Amino acid sequence: AYMGLANTHFCMGNNAKALKSYNKALRIYRTMHGEQHPSTAGVYNNMASTHHSMGNCSQALELHDRALQIYLATLGEQHPDTAGAYMGMGLAHDSIGNCSQALELYGKALQIQLATLGEQHSDTAATIGHMGDTLIKAGRMVEGMQMAQRSVRLSKNAFGEDHPRTRFSAERLAFQTFECTLLFH
Repeated sequence: AYMGLANTHFCMGNNAKALKSYNKALRIYRTMHGEQHPSTAGVYNNMASTHHSMGNCSQALELHDRALQIYLATLGEQHPDTAGAYMGMGLAHDSIGNCSQALELYGKALQIQLATLGEQHSDTAATIGHMGDTLIKAGRMVEGMQMAQRSVRLSKNAFGEDHPRTRFSAERLAFQTFECTLLFH
């Protein structure tokens, strides 16, 4: 119940309330499952995302790393939850301007997602989109635009033309195209 409540608070932007509920859930999960359990790692991942949305990237990285270590020990390298932890760490590194580290972590997430979920999965499309953004930030425009175009194509295949995630990917591509045009003129 606390996880659901925390997720609802997070989605509504009530980060302080979300963290309070995640902490309650974490105490319960630790008691029920122990520290080294994928469900406990899931709470850490959600707490990390909340800290990230609050701009507290160092805390987010610490919590994502804790989740990653649990996932690696319990689920192994080739699991979508492990990919999610790598992805979260990549997003946090991207937010603090560490593009090379973000790309390395996105690359690990993408390899796992391709192997376990396939290219047509929405999580794979999202990772490819984030890689495109980061490549462009790092000055690798051509690679970044190719990844962004691929993300739009995959989102269209996964959701259809009119889905919000497809529209977001297409809008992101349009913005990136505009940014690249400004840089080359």
